[in-house]
Amino acid sequence: MTPMRPIPFLLLLALSAGPLSAATGSTPRPEDIPKVEPVTLGLAGEPKPDILRYLYIQTAVNPSLSPDGRRLAFLSDITGQRQIWVVDAAGGWPRQITFGSEGVRGHAWSPAGDWIFYSADRGGNEREAFYLISPDGTRERELLPPSESFRQFGGFSPDGTKIAYAATPEGSPTFDIHLLDLGSGEDRLVLKGRLGLYVASWSPKGTHLILHETRGED
Repeated sequence: MTPMRPIPFLLLLALSAGPLSAATGSTPRPEDIPKVEPVTLGLAGEPKPDILRYLYIQTAVNPSLSPDGRRLAFLSDITGQRQIWVVDAAGGWPRQITFGSEGVRGHAWSPAGDWIFYSADRGGNEREAFYLISPDGTRERELLPPSESFRQFGGFSPDGTKIAYAATPEGSPTFDIHLLDLGSGEDRLVLKGRLGLYVASWSPKGTHLILHETRGED
């Protein structure tokens, strides 16, 4: 049997299902719509493990060391929303430093280690706002407020004075390349993009950006 033989079989099923699907009426059917119901967590060690025990597992992901190697930042959803936690690399108890109502999508240390960049969207809409927060969580700045633009962080300049990022103008599917000066707040458009154009890296002296481009939906 070759790998291609099941394909005609699937096509025959689709064709024969025509009259049947017409008889079922509109979709979704009432029985297909999820209903909110109270759940009860089963006891540990029961013969049939409760799937909720797997759904409720919390995670810790995306670890990154500070430039001096003394602290580790990571994301954890132990509080229900993915937030930034920082712990001394030598050990100790992690400290949560972000407490937003929306989950953090990404983070990065500044070159000097005095700030942590992070991004967060609203309700999972993938339209990220940009922020800076100190590693101890006592100082925080909004760099770019929430908007209808899609944005992708492109990293700090080597001297830590700027960030590069890609963003779509509102109502446009194309990505432009921007530089944001962290001192003055000046947001400068440096390249008018086309489709999927993103920042891959800064050059070591901060004089150039390496870009990568995706072509087509695939």
